[in-house]
Amino acid sequence: PKTNSDNLVNPFAETEKFWIPIGLSEDLDEAMKNAVRESISFLAKQFGIDRRLVYAYLSAAADYEVSQVVDKTKGIHALIPKADFKEFVTLEIKAGSETFPVSVFNGTFYVPANIVAALGIKYSAKDSSLNIDTPSGTVKTTVDSAKYIKGGKSVYLNSPVLLTEGIYMLPASALSELLDISVTWTTENNRVTGTAIKL
Repeated sequence: PKTNSDNLVNPFAETEKFWIPIGLSEDLDEAMKNAVRESISFLAKQFGIDRRLVYAYLSAAADYEVSQVVDKTKGIHALIPKADFKEFVTLEIKAGSETFPVSVFNGTFYVPANIVAALGIKYSAKDSSLNIDTPSGTVKTTVDSAKYIKGGKSVYLNSPVLLTEGIYMLPASALSELLDISVTWTTENNRVTGTAIKL
């Protein structure tokens, strides 16, 4: 991500759900310290949050995992949930020439189902059912179900399709996991943007 921090010294990764500050060192304990420092620097500088509050947040809500230990350089990375900072950022996703809002429900990113039309994919949504035509088969599901049928086979995701204020909402992860759409995420200033491309 294009961060507001000029203090990040290690690689930094980003997925739909997480910011991933990385700490590297020849010593695993030092790698952990570096990962924590990178996490604090990112959140404090990016969102103007007091460093002590960031540290308290990280100790309660972020997970730290070992990235690598097999060679001279050891690595630890943090998983900082983006959904925890939805009040600090604008969430959006671009598809074709259109930009759509991203909503957060129960910690999951959701996008309007009509995003697929902006990529030239046909879909129909009515009577609590959603059908989306993909090159590898039609995806079918119903509102509030985490079961999706793709090409006659059942696929289960962690999140169901929702119907909110008359709008069918897909979990953003369904785009890549079911619909043959690649999504990359970038954070710049206080904006998290997904870019969706049909494969």
